[in-house]
Amino acid sequence: MNLFLMQFLQFSTVYLLLLLILFIMKRCRIEKTGLLLMASAKMTIQLILSGWVLTYLFDRPNSL
Repeated sequence: MNLFLMQFLQFSTVYLLLLLILFIMKRCRIEKTGLLLMASAKMTIQLILSGWVLTYLFDRPNSL
């Protein structure tokens, strides 16, 4: 299986779970759905940025 496809499937699984949580929150009339969406967006940005930084650091040859 292609590595990119596998990572994409794992990433989308997280969002499917978030949609399930969003559905449960709406069904139980919990009025914090905006907070959940904002936290999910922040989580996504943080994961992408930390992935880029770690990829940059580990792809560099060790100069020590």
